[in-house]
Amino acid sequence: MKRTIITLLCIFSFCCYSCNNNGQTNKSELPQKEKKPLIALGQLWGFLKYHHPAVAAGNYDWDMELVKLIPSIREAKNEAQWKKILDNWLDSLPPVDKNADKKLPDMEAKTKPDYGELFNPEYFNSETIEKIKFILDNAVITANHYVTVNLNWKEGLPGLINITNEPAYEELLYPDLSYRLLSLFRYWNIVNYFFPYRDLCDQKWSEMLADFVYAENQEQYVFTCLKLVAKTDDSHAFLGENNLNQGLLKPPFETKFIEDKLVVTMFTGEDANVKEKIKIGDVITAIDGELVEDIVKELLPYTPASNYAVKLRRISAKIVTGNSNSATITVLRDGKSFDVKASRYDMRQLHIPDYSNPHPEQEGYQILENNIGYVLPSRCKVEDRNNGIKKVMSGTKGVIIDLRCYPSDYISLPFLAYLNMTHTRFSLISYANVSYPGYFFSFTNGKPDVEEKQASWYKNKIVVLVNEYTQSQAEDNVLGFQLIPNTVVIGSTTAGADGAIVGGIKDGKPPGFNLPGGLVTFFTGLGVYYPDGSDLQRIGVKIDEIVKPTIAGIKTGRDEVLERAIEIIETDYNKVK
Repeated sequence: MKRTIITLLCIFSFCCYSCNNNGQTNKSELPQKEKKPLIALGQLWGFLKYHHPAVAAGNYDWDMELVKLIPSIREAKNEAQWKKILDNWLDSLPPVDKNADKKLPDMEAKTKPDYGELFNPEYFNSETIEKIKFILDNAVITANHYVTVNLNWKEGLPGLINITNEPAYEELLYPDLSYRLLSLFRYWNIVNYFFPYRDLCDQKWSEMLADFVYAENQEQYVFTCLKLVAKTDDSHAFLGENNLNQGLLKPPFETKFIEDKLVVTMFTGEDANVKEKIKIGDVITAIDGELVEDIVKELLPYTPASNYAVKLRRISAKIVTGNSNSATITVLRDGKSFDVKASRYDMRQLHIPDYSNPHPEQEGYQILENNIGYVLPSRCKVEDRNNGIKKVMSGTKGVIIDLRCYPSDYISLPFLAYLNMTHTRFSLISYANVSYPGYFFSFTNGKPDVEEKQASWYKNKIVVLVNEYTQSQAEDNVLGFQLIPNTVVIGSTTAGADGAIVGGIKDGKPPGFNLPGGLVTFFTGLGVYYPDGSDLQRIGVKIDEIVKPTIAGIKTGRDEVLERAIEIIETDYNKVK
């Protein structure tokens, strides 16, 4: 089991390293007496990074300040000593001027700061707490060396957070303890102050440091970072590097979890032996003798995702991969269980589907044979908008919007414009502000803003299809379509991660931000909610009717969600007619 889990975790983290600690190992955990002072240090270090003007201006090598201080904190003989060290360290910074005029902006705060233990006398002297409070109440930060937030609607994506000037220390493949703690404190504080959904995490974020204050060896360092990333409970969260998946092998078939079972859904290669012994719809119960349910249980804590559906989505994509040339697959078919030895191949040799663009051969705007309009957003093009929308809405019985993909064009807005539903805002947005770390402010009042000419509304049903691959911009598009009368959403739980990621998109790849050891990570950096302020994160979009694929449907090649959409449209059309 251990070997399988380690292999899979390396795949999931997209990080494969060779050990460079010359065979040395560390103790399995820090002494208990060191955890409390290190938590205090990490939280104070992060607070000052984003709240003290001199630190925020980049006047210090703030990483080195932490690294230099860690030994003295660890070696302190008693609580009084390490608390005094922290107080003296704070006093070494330039004093902050009193500013009686400082106040919060007159906007709703969707997320408010959590200062952890900063005001807890068990972690800081009373005089230190007073100094921290003075900085919080008086310091004015207009720009920060370590983070920027775009608040100008005319200059790129509004609300986009960029984490800046965070060295990767790529040469430290296995960072020593001080740099591993730097990694932990850096990530913890970035999330604490610049993650809009911090309060929606399963575990209270301010209590997280107690669990992750130590990382064992190089291998465990990567695992610990991945586990920490997973604690954000965010489908936009990843731990990655550039050379993804190289050297990894996979059997020539795809799997998904259907009816809570791991099911073979399609072949991706021409291996005659595999096709002869494995059938579409087969249930896989074990891999190399290890029960699928046990492997899933081991992987869940290391799988970043907003909800269980997306965790299974990510696990199913990698669970049969490995570095050996074959795998023993235990199959359950028609009540009988048997083993199949399946060859694994370099994934570049296989025709692995792109689930964000599941039908690349299709057109974006189509008319199905029963005169129902069908839109596949992953294949929609900007230049086809006007003619395409007119095509699917002119004289059709209804329209299906298949958002079980990632849109290549932001299609809901042109649909709303076509229906004369102008000046439409279909979500509530919250943004960070470097002047108020930890706050995410709403720039709207949470009420829908729609002007329309009712005569232009489409009278027949619009059915939107969703599933666990409906993520981010796809979910945002669903919110737009839900403003159109007579629209229903069917399918299953979506990814629950709307809003631009931290770092944005550059050259088609999300750059994220660095952790020591050459790790790169990112998460959602923009809050998105329904117009009434209700949550979308983790929950996913609101669904009118749950429809899921079945194993029986997979065996016969049916798309049961699409079939149900057609049935809804036909029934409604015949009723009106």
